[in-house]
Amino acid sequence: MTLIICLFLGYKIRSFSRNIAIGQANKIVVAIESYRKAYNAYPQGLINLQPKFVKTIPSSHIIGIPSFQYENLDSTYRLTFKQEVLFNFNYELVSYNPNEDENEEEEFLKAGYKHWTYYIVD
Repeated sequence: MTLIICLFLGYKIRSFSRNIAIGQANKIVVAIESYRKAYNAYPQGLINLQPKFVKTIPSSHIIGIPSFQYENLDSTYRLTFKQEVLFNFNYELVSYNPNEDENEEEEFLKAGYKHWTYYIVD
């Protein structure tokens, strides 16, 4: 019974923390898109956004989500973070890609925000 309660509460807590981290990450998305409009290309790294497009790279404000990871994919990009799911056995990988809505693979779950998905990694 305790395990069932922990799993149910764990899902609610993960969802809550995911939403806060996505809110923080959206500040980075705005800066990335501003950079693209200014230079007609995506930045090579998040450091390229400072200080013109964002004073400092925002943190997630969530314990257990230490930082955001950025990957330049030339014609698009991916911004990700991960958080623990169950006692370090697996984790949730949350990903933003402006073209992600085109991806209909079953293992990806919609995070409730446009272009944001997540999946559980064992």
